Amino acid sequence: MSFLMETDIEPGLELLQEYLNSTPVASRLVLLRNIQLNSVLRDNQELLQVVIDAMINLKLMDEANRLADYI
Repeated sequence: MSFLMETDIEPGLELLQEYLNSTPVASRLVLLRNIQLNSVLRDNQELLQVVIDAMINLKLMDEANRLADYI
C-alpha cells in the first residue's frame, strides 16, 4: 500500500501519521523521500514536524536534526 503524494496538494496530516505508524520501514523511507522531494517543508511547519517525528522513530537522528534546523 502506498501513500499518494501530489506535488501541488499537501497530504492530510492525520492520514500521514497513521500511514507512518502502520507500514513497513521500507515504505516509510520511500514516503519520507517523496515528501522531501515534493514539498517545501520549511513552508509547512506541521508537515515538517510529522516528518521529523517519523525520522526520530526510525532512528534517523542525523537527518531529523538537519531538518530541525528549519524550525
